[in-house]
Amino acid sequence: MLIEGELMDIGVTAVCNYTKGHVDVAFDEEKIREKEIAGVIERLGYTVDRIR
Repeated sequence: MLIEGELMDIGVTAVCNYTKGHVDVAFDEEKIREKEIAGVIERLGYTVDRIR
């Protein structure tokens, strides 16, 4: 729950599948940018390959 918890702290809802290396997120685009979400994930030691 590491990624989910960190993203929750910035107002992002996340569901992670660590086996597949996939994270689904829901967020308010007026309050946070995708780059900020990617930054949180990268600071935790994970790589963000693509955002869709």
